[in-house]
Amino acid sequence: MIIKNVAILITLSISLILLNYSNLSTAIINYVEALSISANITDASVLNNTNSGSKIAIMSISSASTTTSTDGKSLNVKIEPSPFPVTAGDVKLKISFLQPSNIVQVHVDYDVSIMKDNQEIFRASSVTGQPLLHTAEGVVTIPYKFDQPGKYLITVSVMGINFIPIRTEVANFNLDVK
Repeated sequence: MIIKNVAILITLSISLILLNYSNLSTAIINYVEALSISANITDASVLNNTNSGSKIAIMSISSASTTTSTDGKSLNVKIEPSPFPVTAGDVKLKISFLQPSNIVQVHVDYDVSIMKDNQEIFRASSVTGQPLLHTAEGVVTIPYKFDQPGKYLITVSVMGINFIPIRTEVANFNLDVK
């Protein structure tokens, strides 16, 4: 099936080039998106679920490993702060993106933000100057220095899975820094 689809894509591309089609890239992208939607690319059967407007749950990080699902239920997000318990100073936040079956999900487009007192104090993508980040392995470690004790909100946003954009889904975590 995939070989047939690739052959069709190549034929379409050559035909469009020969016709001097001005929107070649748009046509190819639309065709690839159509193929991706019709293909079963991941075990995550709820890949395209979206937030239905329900309240977003916030999971408290009360152990060295805490897992919750994104609000659209496409993925589970596991966060492991080190050292734990977290005290003011340098911390590494290990974040794993998991399919609902808890198998690591590769190729995830994501971002991580940290808020204190309703003010964003860190956004991982801003460090790189990119609109989002990508992990090929499905596991990342984000270093951060907490300057002072207090209550923080960590938000992990997921914008794509296996190179397929999804409506942004989030997993929120409360973190008490001592």
